[in-house]
Amino acid sequence: MNGSILVCYSRVKVFNNNVGAGYLNQPTNIFVIKRIKDPAVVPTSPQVASDIIVETK
Repeated sequence: MNGSILVCYSRVKVFNNNVGAGYLNQPTNIFVIKRIKDPAVVPTSPQVASDIIVETK
């Protein structure tokens, strides 16, 4: 995902809302860490799970 870090955190479930991609209230525990400077953590689709770099327990 454009050099971003993907994290799967199994202790939390949030909702991915990306209407443009067709996702509305999609449960997920996959997050993208965007940017090194001024980072942001945002939920993303579980469909990217095959690209997970870091998995927590």
